[in-house]
Amino acid sequence: SLNTDVEFSDLYYGQAYATGDIKIYGPFDNISIDITATPGKQTKLYLPLTSGEDLAEQSYITFINGKALDTATAVENLEELKIVNFPQIIMNLEVTENAEVLVIFDETVGDLIKASGKGDLQFKVDRDGSFNMYGTYELRKGDYFFTLSGVFNKRFKIAPGGTITWNGNPYNAVLDINAIYSLKTSLYNLTGAEADKGRVNVECHLKMSGALMNPDITFDIIFPDLDANSSDVAWMFNTDEQINKQVFSLLVLGQFQPSGAGGVGLSGGVG
Repeated sequence: SLNTDVEFSDLYYGQAYATGDIKIYGPFDNISIDITATPGKQTKLYLPLTSGEDLAEQSYITFINGKALDTATAVENLEELKIVNFPQIIMNLEVTENAEVLVIFDETVGDLIKASGKGDLQFKVDRDGSFNMYGTYELRKGDYFFTLSGVFNKRFKIAPGGTITWNGNPYNAVLDINAIYSLKTSLYNLTGAEADKGRVNVECHLKMSGALMNPDITFDIIFPDLDANSSDVAWMFNTDEQINKQVFSLLVLGQFQPSGAGGVGLSGGVG
C-alpha cells in the first residue's frame, strides 16, 4: 500500500491499496524492484501540476540518503554522509475503476480533474531518482472543476472515453477530454419569440486536447432536445467568438446573452 501526502513528493502522492507480485533482486547497494499490481478500492492518486516540475529542474537539489538538501548543506556534510543510489523501481499497474485519479491544475483555486477509469500504466523510478510514466488512462466517469481566475467554479461532467496518455515525463502527458456542464435556460434572449420563453436543456461542452501543461481548450454548445440543423438558433453559433461569449454567459449568469448585444465582456477569458 501507498499512503503519502504532498510533502512526500511534488510529483505524485496519495493512498493506494493494491494486490499483485513484487520481485526484489540485485546486490543490497544496487537493488531493483519490479511490481505488477492491480489497485483496489479507495485508491486515490494525486498528480499536482503546479510545483513538481520546477523542483525537478533545479540543479542545486542533491539527493543524499533519500532527502533533498540544498548545495550549501550538501557540501558541508558530503564527506560525512554516504550517497546511496535510489533503487530502480518499475511498477506496472492494471488500473480499474476502483482507483480515482486527481490531476490538480491549480491547488489554490481548486482547478482539477477527478476521474476513474481503466488503463495499463507503468511508473518507473531510475537510480538517479528520475520519475517517468507510460501508458494510456481511459476516463470512464468523473468531474472537471473549471475555475476562471478564482471568480467562479463550475463542475463539468467528464464524458466517457476521454484519455490521458503518458510517454515519459509525467508533465508531458497528452489530453483528449470532453467535459459537459448541463443546465436549463430559455432561448428567448436569442430569438425574442414568446414561444421560446420556456426553459430547454443546454449543454456547454469543454474540450481539452494536447499537452497536459498547456492544453488547447475549445467550447461548444449543444441542445440535446433540439435538431441543431433546423433550429432557428443554430446560425448564432457559427464562430468561436460567438460560442465563447455565450458559454461564459451561461456559466456566469445561467442564461444566454441577447443576440446582437455587446456581450458579457468575458469572451476573451478562455485565453
